[in-house]
Amino acid sequence: MIGLLKLPRDTIASGKNPNKALDYAIRASKSFNGVQFEEAVQVLDRFISLLEYDKTGSGFEIVKFSGYMQHEDTYSMIGQLDRSILCHDSGLKIQIEALDKSDRTVAETCR
Repeated sequence: MIGLLKLPRDTIASGKNPNKALDYAIRASKSFNGVQFEEAVQVLDRFISLLEYDKTGSGFEIVKFSGYMQHEDTYSMIGQLDRSILCHDSGLKIQIEALDKSDRTVAETCR
């Protein structure tokens, strides 16, 4: 279990494939099924905080967006709708900045 928590952090720290880091973070969050959603929230918090060092232009913006969307889903599953909405709003803001508000995928996120 500790390995799943370490993979996203190590992948981001290496500066390599941000999408792979997101994949690792999602796998880690899914491994915390059932009553362990709160632990998954902590994993996603750490993942997003690693991305706060914003490597603009290297694809990390969309990875951060995806992390917030995964966070939104996890909060929703544990009934913390206020936090879920905050994560959605944060992710949407990042997506708009990265893609432009007229991008089709932004409309899908708004939906």
